[in-house]
Amino acid sequence: MAVGVWLTAQGVNTVSLTSGQGHPGDEVEVALNLSNTDEVTALEILVPLGDMLRYVDGSAVLNTDRGNGHTLTASAKDGKLNICIYNFTLAPIKGTDGEICRFKVKLGKEPADYDLVPDVVLGDKDGNAVSCSVNKGVVTLLSPKIEITTPTLAYGRVPIRSSYTKTLTIHNAGNEPLEVSEIAFDGNDLSASPATCTIAAGATKDVVVTYAPMQRGD
Repeated sequence: MAVGVWLTAQGVNTVSLTSGQGHPGDEVEVALNLSNTDEVTALEILVPLGDMLRYVDGSAVLNTDRGNGHTLTASAKDGKLNICIYNFTLAPIKGTDGEICRFKVKLGKEPADYDLVPDVVLGDKDGNAVSCSVNKGVVTLLSPKIEITTPTLAYGRVPIRSSYTKTLTIHNAGNEPLEVSEIAFDGNDLSASPATCTIAAGATKDVVVTYAPMQRGD
């Protein structure tokens, strides 16, 4: 008995965002790439940006090497960037791999890795949705972040003309080294050791604060 097997070829289409990094206030450029085996005439991309990434108005541009008379619009609302690429003549995007467009985001202050995971809709010339997979991008905001885990040092009631120590704990919750350039006090009866230090990302430093009162008082 003969058995026939028919295989249906499925198109493979992938939208990918590139990654980048910068410091607070920097502008980071992100590219959007499309690898496609199906003909694609239109794209709609919704990119959640969150609180620490802000779309730079007017920065989204279409790659003319793949555009085929297409128009790009981009706008941000409620922490989400919406990009639409379309052509009224329903001409397909040129080529089968490479950058479609790019845009810029301005970085906030909180150090972390921020995932860019877009929702993507691809369309063909008949207005049908074209299936695709998505590869996320990551924007890394680089900065130290100081956390004082012992905000109060209480020496209590102590005699004068002697010295007493407490430990001040400083934690760097950021992803770059924290440079402590000075630990200073209003009076001469308090001193810190060390008064300067460098704390690696994710590390903690104990500073000894010595209280040596010479006069009665609070």
